[in-house]
Order: sequence, then C-alpha cells, then structure tokens
Amino acid sequence: MIAADARQTNVVLFTILGAGLILRLAAAVLLPEQNFPDAVLYREQARLLWQHFTFDDPYRMPLYQILMALTGPGW
Repeated sequence: MIAADARQTNVVLFTILGAGLILRLAAAVLLPEQNFPDAVLYREQARLLWQHFTFDDPYRMPLYQILMALTGPGW
C-alpha cells in the first residue's frame, strides 16, 4: 500500500510541475515584453556574465542571469 501511495503522490507532483512549466512557457510566448526595471537590470547582468564570467551584484541570486545568458534575453 505504501508504494501505491508514493506512486500516486509522484504522479500528482509531476502533473503540477508539468502544468506550471506549460503555463510559464505559454506566458513567455503570449505576453508582450513588459520592460520592468528589474528585467532591464537582469539583461545587463546576463550580458556582463556572458562577456566577463563575473557576477557583481551581492543582492541578487544569479539564476535568472544565468538562464538569460544561456537562452537569450527573450522572444
């Protein structure tokens, strides 16, 4: 019985994660560029990260900048 409960929990978890991923990708494609001030800063930091391999902002986590450096600033 425990294995069936764990399997059902995994199915629910991956369904939620998959739906979240699909919604996030749909929002990225369908919504126009918002040009929020933090997005402009993220783009600039991604450019610096890509060119100089440094990250100089101690108040921001570098995940968004790394993703933007790898995938580009947007569609």
